[in-house]
Amino acid sequence: MEFLGLNLFNTSTQSTVDSNTATATYLYNRDIVFQWSSDGYDNDLTTSSVTINFGSTVEVNRFAILGHNLKDFTIFYDGTTSNTFSLTTTAATTTSDFSANSDTSNYLRFDTVTLTSITIDMQSTHVADSEKGIGYVFAGELDYELTHLPAASGYKPVFDVKEIKHLIGDGGSRIHTIQEKFNAMIKLTNMTKAVRDSLKSVFDRKDPFNFVPFGTSTGWDEVLRECVWPGKFDLYTFADNSIDAGYKGSIKVEETPF
Repeated sequence: MEFLGLNLFNTSTQSTVDSNTATATYLYNRDIVFQWSSDGYDNDLTTSSVTINFGSTVEVNRFAILGHNLKDFTIFYDGTTSNTFSLTTTAATTTSDFSANSDTSNYLRFDTVTLTSITIDMQSTHVADSEKGIGYVFAGELDYELTHLPAASGYKPVFDVKEIKHLIGDGGSRIHTIQEKFNAMIKLTNMTKAVRDSLKSVFDRKDPFNFVPFGTSTGWDEVLRECVWPGKFDLYTFADNSIDAGYKGSIKVEETPF
């Protein structure tokens, strides 16, 4: 489980696309229902590109693309195609150069790279000769990785739906869904003092962060949500009568507005 900083890609002036500039803002819009797609690149022999220019030197070790239809694509930095990222997790490739991707979302982990831009070169799509499409792009840094994972019963993720229910005259119902938000309760026990203190540092910032419970470059559940940690910090509670047993408590994460 990872706590990340904010997305370094967050304004329209940072993006350069070779077509359909009107929807380029969808690349950093966290609602992946809204998707940027190319226009005139519906040919697997034609490459379409998206470049994120950060405007200054930044450090990045996490990169994600969600809601896409890309089969053959390459992610590189600073305008040089050989500058691919060497991935530190098992994937379909050891670098950020995919030739036969079958997923619609990918979460990439790599050692920290100092850079000024990231480019996605898109060749083929899952359905051959389709326009290239991307729902959301994230670039940022790991803040803290929680390797002390909860038991299955201690992790309660919920997609909370904001909806309006209409009761029709004949007794039937209609539902208008406004938005879906991610919330989770994480119960931990037998934590070391070091784990507790690291989590306290995350809590004390009182700022939004991105939460990724199980990010992978293949078969990912697509949970990367900007969240806050509301309420109290109760991880100072002893897990048992012996101090050596460590600490216990709960983490609560709630997604922020789009």
